[in-house]
Amino acid sequence: MKLRRLATLGVAALCVCVLAGGSALAAGEEIVVKTQMMAPTANPTNLGPQYNNWIDHSTAGTISAEVLIYPTCLKLVNYDEDTDAPVPEAATAMPTVSGGGTIYTFTIATGHRFSDGEPVTAESFRWAIDRAITISPLVAALMPDVVDVTAAGNTLTVTLSAPAGDLVSRLGMSHFCATPSSAPAAFSEAPLAAAGPYYIQSASVSEIVLARNPNYGGTRTQNLGTIRWRPLAAVAADEEWNADYVFSPLGSFTPPAGMTTFSTAATGVEMLFLNTTRAPFSSETARRAVAYAIDRNALAVTDSYVPPLAATDTFLSPLMPGAVDHDVYPLDGSGQATAVSLLGGTTPAVALCYPFGRESAVAAIESQLEAVGFQVTSTGYMPVAFFNTVVPNSLLCDLRLLTINPPYPDPAGLLPRLFHGGSVGIANWSFFDDATFNARLDAANATTDESARLAEYALLDHDLALAAPVVAIGFRSFRDIVSSRIGCTSTSRARHGGFALNRLCIEVSETAPPGGTVSTGGDATPAAPLQSSVTVPDDGESREVSITQGISDASVQPSFALLEQQLDVSVEPAGTVAEPLVLAFELDASVLAAAGIGIADVVVYRNGDPVADCTNPGGTSAEPDPCVASRTTQADGDGLVIVRTSAASRWNFGGGRGRGPFEPVSAQPAVNTMKAGRTVPVKFALGGDFGLNVFEAGYPRSEGGTCGGPADSIETTSTNSSGLQYDATTGTYQYNWKTQSSWKGQCRVLILRLTDGQEIRASFKFN
Repeated sequence: MKLRRLATLGVAALCVCVLAGGSALAAGEEIVVKTQMMAPTANPTNLGPQYNNWIDHSTAGTISAEVLIYPTCLKLVNYDEDTDAPVPEAATAMPTVSGGGTIYTFTIATGHRFSDGEPVTAESFRWAIDRAITISPLVAALMPDVVDVTAAGNTLTVTLSAPAGDLVSRLGMSHFCATPSSAPAAFSEAPLAAAGPYYIQSASVSEIVLARNPNYGGTRTQNLGTIRWRPLAAVAADEEWNADYVFSPLGSFTPPAGMTTFSTAATGVEMLFLNTTRAPFSSETARRAVAYAIDRNALAVTDSYVPPLAATDTFLSPLMPGAVDHDVYPLDGSGQATAVSLLGGTTPAVALCYPFGRESAVAAIESQLEAVGFQVTSTGYMPVAFFNTVVPNSLLCDLRLLTINPPYPDPAGLLPRLFHGGSVGIANWSFFDDATFNARLDAANATTDESARLAEYALLDHDLALAAPVVAIGFRSFRDIVSSRIGCTSTSRARHGGFALNRLCIEVSETAPPGGTVSTGGDATPAAPLQSSVTVPDDGESREVSITQGISDASVQPSFALLEQQLDVSVEPAGTVAEPLVLAFELDASVLAAAGIGIADVVVYRNGDPVADCTNPGGTSAEPDPCVASRTTQADGDGLVIVRTSAASRWNFGGGRGRGPFEPVSAQPAVNTMKAGRTVPVKFALGGDFGLNVFEAGYPRSEGGTCGGPADSIETTSTNSSGLQYDATTGTYQYNWKTQSSWKGQCRVLILRLTDGQEIRASFKFN
């Protein structure tokens, strides 16, 4: 078995709207994310629901901003990316609650750092909370009960004026990402250091660049290298098709061939707000007539909603904890006879206001309401005017059609904002102010028993729908469009919509004909430094091939560093030893040069085990199975590794020079001093377990040397005389070298020559 010299190669993972650049780990696949949402603005006071700033997380509250900020954010408590369950992130555990439900105490874990190297402490979160509340009136309105936040060492304490069961969910908003001490007290127009998997490396109105945080200490995935977030023109030109992920384009956007469209469920609700301050909707009877008249199923599929809504008659999305599927009104319009009866022959005249873009939905609503007796006049507005002027003015409209997105995934983030009298002017655009419901909403969130709290909110969801100050139409979804090479798509209720940028990866799935090849792309480049392909046997049988490329999560020996790139390859049916699959891995010359090695030094791992060289490199079979058939340097300097294997599995890569010796022995030019006659443990690593036949014939051996280097006394010796050993726990070899008593006063050099010709040397002086 031929050994390979081992060292770190700086290949990072992939990206969305991504190009290489920035941090030392940023080299990776280029993928581009584009959005039709607003580009960043330097105006921190522009806090309308669609125009928040995207750069400073304290004010970044829109859906698109959340998709962008999420991968940069380290939170006290986050949502598990696979189960959506609340889990500690920066905190060591969920908070302890005392003071009758008014004092929340978090312990911050050590090991988290910002992208500029600053450690994350309790102060990072105290500053985040204080700063966001001070900068943003909207954030302050979400945290009116926070009376004190203190930090002492790694202990963070949040004190409330009254019990609030939703505090943990509120603290999970991106406004409260860990914030560095360098962040200004005012809004920052420059990107801040971040403690999440990524950080904003640069930002302009044409592009926001996210790079991998080299100091990230958490467990969330970093599948991408650099993420470039760019605006998508309203009518895409040819160059606009150059995107790997398009988030939430307008309904008129037609994706090019080769891209796949997904509908991502969200917690936002499309609703008709009924003005309860004046007739006819000061009357519950008239309000319920609207709720019965609306055909929600028909509205959900109008051209105004791409993708379609999920029709609903209540307000809590199934993504919300405690949500119950109530049946308060018919969804199909079959309640129109009841609506006619409730109106009792009256024909109220009502004014409907809406933002431009909902014309088809408005036409349907007009038709449905007029069918039961309402006389409807509709007026459309530009979105800015609608949200800033029309919506807050109780004198202008009787019905307002709009979407409300809860700022955090908890019933308390939606129902009190929609219906509590104290929320008039914030999100209560029906101006509903009922003393009984106000008291019930206050009591619900003050309930310290979580099950009881959620049960009361579920009941309120039903009863408020019945009172009908607001008529729910449907839950919103987002349209996510990805190119054929994008995989690892993942959503979370914590993000309201959109894919998790940090989890996206390159994924290619194709049917390969006999002898055919499936590849991740063309030649390797500095921006896409690893390309791979699978060639199936030419045995008359087609095979399903899937290649998923992302960041390595392999558990390997701590003495050896892997390339950061990982491949999960699936081929059905598998090959055989005689007719194996042939895998080709091309590494760009830039990553090899950065590590100071050649392709001959790269080690390939399958499922964590190093792959040996083929015993028949000129043949076609996999002997042993798997085996490396060749390592060659291409004309452009790129390296190419060919592997034969009967099965696909998971593949990782490492490279570098043989490492060692390790303590207690120091490498040259140091001179190790020790007593002659003792046995010294000489430790080194080769990147895995290559068996015990790793030395060239005639080695190890020692020869006379000089003692010119700095002295380094050996305090640890060994009584073990079993020669060479391998420790799988540490990933290191140990050669127990028995010295001679006659060497007292001599200087000697120990030489460990490996079977690939590499040498590990150490100098000794004996006393």
